[in-house]
Amino acid sequence: QYAYELGIKNYLTGKKYEIGGVGGPSANIAYFHDLTLVVYTEQTLQLNNAIEINTKVGFLEKEFGFSGILGVHGFLDHFTFFANIPKRYFEIEDVF
Repeated sequence: QYAYELGIKNYLTGKKYEIGGVGGPSANIAYFHDLTLVVYTEQTLQLNNAIEINTKVGFLEKEFGFSGILGVHGFLDHFTFFANIPKRYFEIEDVF
């Protein structure tokens, strides 16, 4: 469901990797796409006040039980991240 929202019409066209773990040596297939992530630093949502990060996004072939789009490489290595789940907000700060 996220692929289409990110402008990827068919996630199966990405670079294919077999991934494993507890489920075995090839428990799932991941498809990765290059993506430019834009993080706005102000509420005006203009590119002149945004940080652009070239990163990758991956989609799994089989259901995993939960979903998410944040990762260590390409996002969390650029920002500190603070979440306050009970109050339903999060904050990020550029580390560069």
